[in-house]
Amino acid sequence: TRCTEITASSIVTCVSGLCAYAGGVRLTQLAAADAPSLVPKKDYETERLMRGALQLPASSVLVIDETDVVEGMQFGEVGVKNLSALQAVATKASLPIDFTFYETACPLDVSVISVSRGKSLLRDTFDAAVPVQPDAAAAAAAASVVSAAVAGAVDALRLAVLKARTCGDASIPASEAAALALETAVVSHKNALAQAGVDVTQEHLHHALTLARLLAISYGDAEVSAAHVNRASELEVAREKRLIAA
Repeated sequence: TRCTEITASSIVTCVSGLCAYAGGVRLTQLAAADAPSLVPKKDYETERLMRGALQLPASSVLVIDETDVVEGMQFGEVGVKNLSALQAVATKASLPIDFTFYETACPLDVSVISVSRGKSLLRDTFDAAVPVQPDAAAAAAAASVVSAAVAGAVDALRLAVLKARTCGDASIPASEAAALALETAVVSHKNALAQAGVDVTQEHLHHALTLARLLAISYGDAEVSAAHVNRASELEVAREKRLIAA
């Protein structure tokens, strides 16, 4: 997303009520000379693995705040390694472990969101960019809704998120009629993107189908339908229009 600091902090506040853990990392802190390492590192004197800030519980959400990054900002050796580690977490779902003489990695189930005023320093890292218009009043209202939500409502939302993550995948329909309807919906999405001024590629279509599959899973459906693709198309076309206007 591209917005301001208040939106970054609001994202952490809102998401923390729905997942195991939500935390934030400010990139400017990683540029400091005394920046701490985000990855675990082997201490050969104590023969222990020293904890890193990116050792997070499964299903966590990490919000990277890039809103105060300025052009020409320099990162030291630790800062560069931290940036590389953030990219590995976001793109490979893996956490590097520093053994000084070599590096290994372990799986890490963490979702990553970056909030910036322009292009992210973590280039080619994120699946989607969503330009937003920050609104301090709306951010405060959202935070108050989360903090004031009754326990039952929050628990129900958490259960819905957990079920969506663990209920399994949604498959492409096997019946010829359903498959044809799905193909028609994809063609309609391609046309809608072209009409919006987007230079459509296979990546756009793949992204829409992935989003449709995730929507199906969130609805508890076993198959991806044309309705899921149509809804994904609405969201993607709106996002692409924002990118063009930004």
